[in-house]
Amino acid sequence: MPRRTGTCRRSLAIALTLAAVSLAACSSSDETPSSSGSPKDREPPGDQESAVKTVKQDLVENDDPNALIFTDSEAGCAAGATVEALGITRLRELGMNLESGTAPTRTEPPLTNTEADELYAIYDRCADLESKVATFFSADGQLSPSQAGCVADRYLSTGLFRRSLFGEDFDPALNDEIDRTLAAATAACT
Repeated sequence: MPRRTGTCRRSLAIALTLAAVSLAACSSSDETPSSSGSPKDREPPGDQESAVKTVKQDLVENDDPNALIFTDSEAGCAAGATVEALGITRLRELGMNLESGTAPTRTEPPLTNTEADELYAIYDRCADLESKVATFFSADGQLSPSQAGCVADRYLSTGLFRRSLFGEDFDPALNDEIDRTLAAATAACT
């Protein structure tokens, strides 16, 4: 079986990172707790709706063929949970602009490790990342759905996918580690 190219895998990771960048900008460390304790409860309702719309739009409108594809429902879930988890103040710190519809940046840094972990959990809860990665790996027909599921499971269990989603756009050391991991996973699963 031919080995997948690092470019294809990295394109997925970059695309997923871009999708993640749009969701990561929602937490504020300097907000004062309110009676409800939720950042969402402290924001004007119009800002909440606009923030969810901005983040959701960024998740569903992606022209990159290697991007993580969110359905409208998945993007709505992830956008709402992101705004709830991080808050509008933090999203603005990460570059979200409600007036222009600019989505926040989701790279680490400025995203904290804790925020990136939280966003990864949100994405997985709303969009089943393992299933999406397996679908991507089987799309060219080189891996069966079962084999692709095995590779996706092994890959995601290493934490590399999470690192690639929220990491720098180009990290040669991470790319090499991903290539080695995917080659080993493919060999083990085929």
